[in-house]
Parts: sequence; C-alpha cells; structure tokens
Amino acid sequence: MYVLQVMAPVALIVVLGGWLRARGRYDAVFFREINRLVYWIGLPALLFVKTAHAELAESWSGRLVWTILLGGVVSLLAGAAALWWRPLPERSRGAFLQACLRGNLAYLGLPLALYALDGAARSAGAEARAALTIAPLVVFYNLVSVPLLLWRTDRKDAGRRAALAQAGRALATNPLILSCGGGLIFSLLGGRLPPALTRTGETLGQMALPLALLSLGATLRLDRLRQARGPALRAAAIKCFVTPLAGAALAWMFGLSAADRLIALLYLATPTAVASYVMADQLGADAELAGAAVVAGTLLSTASFAAVLAWGS
Repeated sequence: MYVLQVMAPVALIVVLGGWLRARGRYDAVFFREINRLVYWIGLPALLFVKTAHAELAESWSGRLVWTILLGGVVSLLAGAAALWWRPLPERSRGAFLQACLRGNLAYLGLPLALYALDGAARSAGAEARAALTIAPLVVFYNLVSVPLLLWRTDRKDAGRRAALAQAGRALATNPLILSCGGGLIFSLLGGRLPPALTRTGETLGQMALPLALLSLGATLRLDRLRQARGPALRAAAIKCFVTPLAGAALAWMFGLSAADRLIALLYLATPTAVASYVMADQLGADAELAGAAVVAGTLLSTASFAAVLAWGS
C-alpha cells in the first residue's frame, strides 16, 4: 500500500501530461513554457526554501552524496562494458554512456523522494538533504556528460569550443545549483526568511512538483522507442536496475540511515533525464538514441521505483 501511495500520484500526473499533449488540448509551446516556469521559478524556490531553513548538520551528508556519485561511476563502467560487448558507432557511444549516467533528479527523483519522505522514512532534515544533494549531482552530470558527448563527434575544433562555452554558461547559470547554493549560504549566515517570503516560496515549490510531472509526461514520445531500440533499452536497463543495485551495496558500505538510503536509491533509480536528449542534440551526438533512452527508461523506472520503495518501507 505504501508503494502505491507514493507512486500513484507521480504516475497519474505523468500520464495526464502525456494525455493532454496527445489530445491536442495544449500544444508543445504551452508545455515548453510550463517547463521554463518550473525550471526557472518553481524548483529553485522549492530548493531555496528547503535548504535556507535547514541546519547544516542535518541537511548535508557527504556519505549520501558519495553513494550517489559512486553509483554513477559504476553505471558508467557498466555502460562501457556493454559497449565492449556490443559496440556502437562512434557518434552513438557518448549518448549511450550519458543515458546510463544522467538521471532525471529534479523532475522525477525529487518529487518521489519528497512524497516518500512524507511517509515511512521521515527523519530530521531528510527533505533538506534530498534538496541539497541535487546541486553537486547536477554539476557532476554536466561535467561528465559534455566530454562524453563531444568524444569523437564530427564537430570541428571551433564547434567544440562553442559547444563547451555554451555548456559552461549553462552550468554557471543553472538555477537549481544557484538556488541550492544560495539557500546553503543563507543558512550558514544564520538568516531567517520572513514568514511571508517563506510561504511564497513554499507555495511556488508546491506548484513545481505537479507541473514538473505534467511537463515530463508531455515531453515523452513513445515513437522514439522504435529508434535505436536495442541500445536504448540496454542503457535504460543499466540506469534503472544496475545503478540502484550498485547504490544499495554502497549505501550498506557507507552505513546510510534508512531515510538517506531511500533518497540515494530513488535518485539512482531515476530514468535518463530529458536534458540528455537536448544536450546530445546540441553537441552533435546521437540525439535519436538519447531520446529513445529517455522514453525506455521512464517506462522501466516504474519497476525500479517500486522495488526501491518496497525495500525502503
């Protein structure tokens, strides 16, 4: 029952977004603007409020961050082994490895973690840790993904430099990183938000989670499963199953609490992020494979999330 209570709202809102898009009631422009609203306003407000009011001793866990980072390294190694077993064209290798690594944390992992922590695994500072952990992971994913996607593509040196500069600007202005960092600095300085601003941020944060899920559902295109079917499914299986299994072993090694273990495994079980398709397209890698991996991973993640929640409960 606990698993259903956590997953049902997430799954139903994602399906609703896909249904609304398929029915043509709202067009791609509408959902693109919703996505911008969530990315630039809703999620940053949520992350800032969660971290600004948290005590650092309760809201930061190096062991939690290392569990997720090392789980990502294992995922990359598993992807490299899969490429050795079944090689892909050079243009597709970076997109495949990114699909094995880059999880959809902000739009799927964070909502699930917050819903789950509101139930069986509640502990002091757990929600703040879930929010604050986002920032170093976003930095890690971008720093690793860009070289992977540029590796042996057909871009010339000038194109590579332009792509690197664009990726650097995107990382430096990433609102998720800035909001987590700003909230952390605010907390370290001993600041307290006025009640009116706190409630405003909390209201915007409450708006962000359902809109993020609606936007995710609207961006999924099932026709992409017909493109690069085998590689996409292999990458999705690594991301949704191999990665959280590695995370479970790492969580045991680091001695994580029940709440932190749940956060780590939910984040590691997230499917490939939609941003991976955008980055692959911009950097000249195999965007078709990246898009197919997003859809395949989102479908497979229902099983991986259910297993993690059942174990964590």
